[in-house]
Amino acid sequence: MTRYFVMLTYVAGLLLFGITARGQNQEMQADKPAAIQSADNPFDAYQKFSATLNDGLGRDVNRKFYRSGKLMRFDFPDHHRISDLETRITWLVYPKSCSRVPMLDPGVFPFSRKFRLEHATSAGKETVGSHTCKIEDIVVVSDQPVRTTFNMKLYEAEDLKGFPIKIDVENTGNKAKFTMNYSDVSLEPPDAKLFERPAKCDSLEMKPVGQQKPAKPAAKAPKSVPKPE
Repeated sequence: MTRYFVMLTYVAGLLLFGITARGQNQEMQADKPAAIQSADNPFDAYQKFSATLNDGLGRDVNRKFYRSGKLMRFDFPDHHRISDLETRITWLVYPKSCSRVPMLDPGVFPFSRKFRLEHATSAGKETVGSHTCKIEDIVVVSDQPVRTTFNMKLYEAEDLKGFPIKIDVENTGNKAKFTMNYSDVSLEPPDAKLFERPAKCDSLEMKPVGQQKPAKPAAKAPKSVPKPE
C-alpha cells in the first residue's frame, strides 16, 4: 500500500497546477520601476546547495533537501528520494528496499525547469526572517513539457548571494498559485554520499536493498543402481 500511496503523491503533485482553485487576479501596481530585459534562467546560478522547504508544489513541511548539479535529494521520515533532473527519474530509497519511478519529486520546482527570463522588474526590499531581500517581479517561460508562462516574485537574500528564499508563483495559463519558502540555506556543496543509491534500484519494482540472487537448488542424489546378485 505504501508504494501505491507514494505513486499517488507524485501524480497529485504533478497535477497540482491543473486542480488548484482559480485565484483572483491581482491589480496592476502603478508607477513601477523600469524593467530589466534578460534571457538568463535565474535559478541556474544555484547548482550546489542545501535548504529546508515549506509549502511549494508538493505542499511540503520542513522538508530537508539538497542539490548537486543534476541530482536533488529529499529527506522523509521513513525514506529519501533522489531525483535526476536530466533523465526525470526518481529513486525511492527505504532502509530495506528501493525502487525508481519515471517522474520527478514535486520539490524540484523551479530548479528542474529550463526557464527563459522574459521580463524582470525591481520591486524594492523586504526582510524575510533574518534576511534582507531584494525583491524582483519576473516573467519566465518554460517550453517543456509544454510551453508555460509563470509570473514570479523572488525574495533574494543579500547574504546568500541572491538565493530566492521565498518565491511566489502564478501559472498564467490556469491561474494556479503557490509559494515556496526556503530556510536553513547553505551554499556549501552537499556531501556526495548523500546522492549515492543502491545498485538494486534499477528496476521499476520495489526491491529489497540487500537482495541476492536465489541460491541454486541442491543437486538431486543419483538414483541408486541395484547391485548385481
